Amino acid sequence: MRFFESKEARERRLYREAYASISHSLTTGIPNQRQRDIYLSWFAAASAMAEDVAGSVACLRKTLDARDLDQATRICQVLALPMASVWFRSLDRTVNPKADERRRLRSAAVSSVFHALGDASPETVRDFLNLDIQYNYEADLEEAREKSGEHGGPPRYPALIISKLAGVTGFGDYIDWSKQAFPVTKDEDFIFVNAAQPYGELAYDLNGIIAIEMSIPIFGAEMFRALSPAARRG
Repeated sequence: MRFFESKEARERRLYREAYASISHSLTTGIPNQRQRDIYLSWFAAASAMAEDVAGSVACLRKTLDARDLDQATRICQVLALPMASVWFRSLDRTVNPKADERRRLRSAAVSSVFHALGDASPETVRDFLNLDIQYNYEADLEEAREKSGEHGGPPRYPALIISKLAGVTGFGDYIDWSKQAFPVTKDEDFIFVNAAQPYGELAYDLNGIIAIEMSIPIFGAEMFRALSPAARRG
C-alpha cells in the first residue's frame, strides 16, 4: 500500500518509472553498449525535461490527475526527439556527414530505438526526421542571428513538439503530419488537422512553447554531461 503522495511527487515518480521501463527495453533490445548509452541519455534527459515542463505545458498540466505509466512513457518518448536532434547536431559538427548520410544515420538510430520500444512505425521515423529538419533550420537561423546581432523570430519547433504531446495525452495531434512540409518558415505554413480550431481544444499554448524552447538546451547540456567522452563522439 502506498502512502499519500502529492500530485507533483506522483508525477516525478511516474516519469522516473517510465525511464526505468524504457531503460529495460533498450538494455534488452540494443546489444551495442555504446549505442545504447547514447540512446539512454536521450531518454534520461527527456524524463527530467518532462518533470520540468509538466506544470507549464497545458496538455500535460490538464492530464496530471489521469496520468499513468503508459502515458508518462509516451511523453518521455516524445521529449526524447529533441534530445536526439541535439545529439545529432553535435555529431554533425564532429564528422560533417553528407546530407544523405545524415538522414541515414538518423533514420537507422530512431528506427532501432523505437523498434526496441515496440513502436518502429514508418510514421514515427518520418515524423522525427521532419522534426529534425525543423530543429536544425531554427538552430541555424539562431546562430546566424547571434553573429549578426539581430533578434530572432518566434520558434515553430516547440509548437510541433506540443502537438505530439497533445497526441499522447488524449487531446489529439493538431498538426497533420502526413501533409505538413518542412521546414515551417512562418505560422501560415502550418497544416492543421482542424483549420477552424488550429491548435486543438487547448488553443495556442504560449507558456508551453516558452517552456519547451527554454528546456531543450538545458536538458541537452545535461544529456552531454551524463555521457562518456567516447559516446559524445558517436
